[in-house]
Amino acid sequence: MLDAYLNVGDSADQIMRLNMWKVTTTFDFDADKFEKLDSGKFRYKCFKGFTDGALGSRTASFWQPYSDDVNSTGELLVREGPLARFIRSAHREGYQIAMHAIGDRANSVVLDAIEMAGSNGIGPELRPRIEHCQHLRERDIERFAKLGVVASMQPIHCTADMGFVGTRLGNEREATSYAWKSLKKAGAVLAFGSDWPIESMSPIDGIHAAVTRTRKDGTPDGGWHGEQCVSVEEALTAYTQGAAFAAGWEESIGKIESGYFADLCVLSADPFRTNPRDLHKLQITRTIVNGKTEYLRV
Repeated sequence: MLDAYLNVGDSADQIMRLNMWKVTTTFDFDADKFEKLDSGKFRYKCFKGFTDGALGSRTASFWQPYSDDVNSTGELLVREGPLARFIRSAHREGYQIAMHAIGDRANSVVLDAIEMAGSNGIGPELRPRIEHCQHLRERDIERFAKLGVVASMQPIHCTADMGFVGTRLGNEREATSYAWKSLKKAGAVLAFGSDWPIESMSPIDGIHAAVTRTRKDGTPDGGWHGEQCVSVEEALTAYTQGAAFAAGWEESIGKIESGYFADLCVLSADPFRTNPRDLHKLQITRTIVNGKTEYLRV
């Protein structure tokens, strides 16, 4: 369907900026290589791969067995060596890499592969990303910044999953789950998103989850592992500047500043002055894309 997306992406009527990825399942670079495309509205120069599955289905890959299934450590879909070779080849030709990793072992494997691939001095400038990075070993948190790996995370997953994380993983692994604050403190670039259609695409819902780590009804009191909450400013930055950096568009979008596209929205109230527990009540009253109002709430 690439031609169809290109026709839309290059048309005068298209207002959204599309950053599309090609999924690889074989990790065979020569077989999966594609023609890179990049413009102000359309970007196609990133490979997406899957290292493991999901926590809910117990297919996320962990170093230790699941607490509620001692016979399973999940499913690891690719090992360090083949992944490192794929990443090295992709980086040599200027492709970005985005790897899905949920479990702590899956995240370790991706970090190891990126470190191995980076031995040729190419990598960080291409913004390698780990998608989700939900469950991490303490020792791996600081590696994101050291290796220049973007932590692409979806705060809404925390509040959606927190009811069963402890059952699946136990107290120790639960404590380093959805570790936004720890990653931020360690110097990693946070890029927040939605993972729609798995969860709500609303960044308002995501900001509420990131700042409070509670459901919309305010539970649990103080937030689930509230020490990992981020500030409103940090959450907004991750959704704007962080996401723009992760896409390689940080010089044209992500800020309200001279020289940038006028892509912005107007909220019903100031999020910096809103009680954090009420952030989810904020509404979009106007959306402006490239300086033109495309949505106006009436």
